[in-house]
Amino acid sequence: MYNLLSITTLGESIVNKLSELGIWYLVLVNVFGILAIVFKVFESQLKKRSLIVLFAIASTFSWIIYYLLNGNIATALIVFVSIMKYFVFMQREKYEWANSPIWLILFIAIQVILLIFSVGEDWTTLFSAGAGVLNTFAYYVLDVKKYKYILLASQICWVFNGVFNGYVVAYVADIIICIAIIVGILRYTIEEKKEKNIDVQ
Repeated sequence: MYNLLSITTLGESIVNKLSELGIWYLVLVNVFGILAIVFKVFESQLKKRSLIVLFAIASTFSWIIYYLLNGNIATALIVFVSIMKYFVFMQREKYEWANSPIWLILFIAIQVILLIFSVGEDWTTLFSAGAGVLNTFAYYVLDVKKYKYILLASQICWVFNGVFNGYVVAYVADIIICIAIIVGILRYTIEEKKEKNIDVQ
């Protein structure tokens, strides 16, 4: 498919240039991958929405750098959309303008457009696009429990993206994050039941 930015060529140029750093290139890439994991694991255990979004932003910045260093510009662009939506969705509990469904439609539309310009060169972008759309829904909802379930589905898409692209750190990270989210769901469910029992008593 025609691509105005020649994403694949640009990505290969980045990797070829940075590969000159030798072992330090691999160290640099994996440092950002590990940082993204740490931030995401912490996020999955939180209950306060503002903190959830804050850690999500930190994790997303780390993943953007990770994918750029790997030359996967298409995925980095899709992930970058997340930064913008986090800033908007963070305001949902404070301002009425942030509650408009137009934002949800806008961010999903941007991701679909990015997909159109990149999927022809790399079909695995479908996984990152699917993850991006699910991720958008996850942070749009105000219910923390629903957020965790949708986020889990999003992370499963990222696992497939990492596996098919050979990003070892990424797919290992996403598996760890999936486990952390499941633990977070179980913790949230247990605490929710305890609170209901206290209310009944």
